[in-house]
Amino acid sequence: MPQEHLIRQPLELGAADRIEQPYRLRCHEDVLAAVDCNDQIAARPELAEPRVLRPRPLAKARALRCVRLLVTRLEEARQRGVRRARQQPAIQQELLCLVERLQRPVRRQPALEGATFPKLLHTRVVGAHPTAAIVTIGNELVSGDIANTNGSWLAARLEELGFDVILIAALPDDEERVSAFVRVQAQDADVVVVTGGLGGTPDDLTREAIGAAFELPLVEQPEVAARLRERFERAPDYAARWAQLPEGSRPMEIERGGAPGFVLGNVYVLPGLPGEMEAMFELVAAEIGGPSPIGSWRRTYRTTESRIVEVLEAAGTEHPEVRVGSYPSFGAEGSTVEIVLKSSDPDALAAAQAWLEGELQGLD
Repeated sequence: MPQEHLIRQPLELGAADRIEQPYRLRCHEDVLAAVDCNDQIAARPELAEPRVLRPRPLAKARALRCVRLLVTRLEEARQRGVRRARQQPAIQQELLCLVERLQRPVRRQPALEGATFPKLLHTRVVGAHPTAAIVTIGNELVSGDIANTNGSWLAARLEELGFDVILIAALPDDEERVSAFVRVQAQDADVVVVTGGLGGTPDDLTREAIGAAFELPLVEQPEVAARLRERFERAPDYAARWAQLPEGSRPMEIERGGAPGFVLGNVYVLPGLPGEMEAMFELVAAEIGGPSPIGSWRRTYRTTESRIVEVLEAAGTEHPEVRVGSYPSFGAEGSTVEIVLKSSDPDALAAAQAWLEGELQGLD
């Protein structure tokens, strides 16, 4: 079509409005009439003024409602935080009251004496034997400066008395640590034996720690203080410090000892010096001795654990009432294994011994 004809032909402005799909715009005959072969606009009339957009009240109101809702939620969250902060002291007070109610029976428990304690003790038997926990106190123990011989000696003696020793612990001279630890063990074990920390130097804090464990103050035992002043004439006031014991506790003294021990409930507190501790423990043994001491049998064989492991497993299965232990050692003359049997039933122990000796015959 000639270009002059295109220019002279008027453009219908309403043509684009009648197009339903944008992609068909270039195909409309009225639009093609206004575009040359190079897609250049031949005639460009003035466009109408844009239509003024009117406000939309509904959308504006919806936005305002969202803003108000957001502010309300934020305020509610802030108020909840304030209420929780105000309630926190009340919650803590309720917890303290609960703890006090739980601990009240412990504080009122008198020191058990004589035949009363064994009756209580054997109502708390766990398994076949009552249980015992050993707590040794001293910075020199946890630092390795001194071997913990008290713990080993007490474990052997308690086992002879029929106790299953469930724990041997060494703690530093720290009042809070000792207090918290003994409080737990007094609930878990039938008997707790504590040694060490009864002297008069600043690091001897066992009396204070045991008192704190049961919320009991230290009070002077007048008769004990008088005996200590009489025996230690050169330092009577220093020795009298040892008579400061937790309220309600029962003192334990030996003839040639220094600081007295004491009993509080099922907790027996002994001095740390081995000679004094062993002598004072005999007073404890006479009080807590059980009716079924644990007997033992042991024998050493020239062998290795790998060669006899099946026999050891069978021994535990065939004799469940007997405890079986094996302890290897390696020396210049070869490997050896010490086998230990333990039981509070003499007949069961004898039967296990005979069975094991028959199975391991020829290994001596």
